Amino acid sequence: MLEFGADAAMMSGSGPTVFAIVKQYSRAKRVYNGLRGFCSEVYMVRPWNDEGAS
Repeated sequence: MLEFGADAAMMSGSGPTVFAIVKQYSRAKRVYNGLRGFCSEVYMVRPWNDEGAS
């Protein structure tokens, strides 16, 4: 993920899931498209900000 342009990458739990943080949408698309070449499940999401929610 770092090689494709992610700002940070980490493993979640014992390792079946990895994720990356990317600040710019264009770089996120590059990471996403790069991973789609050899991973069957790749998702691009953005964080939810629920500040002020009741």
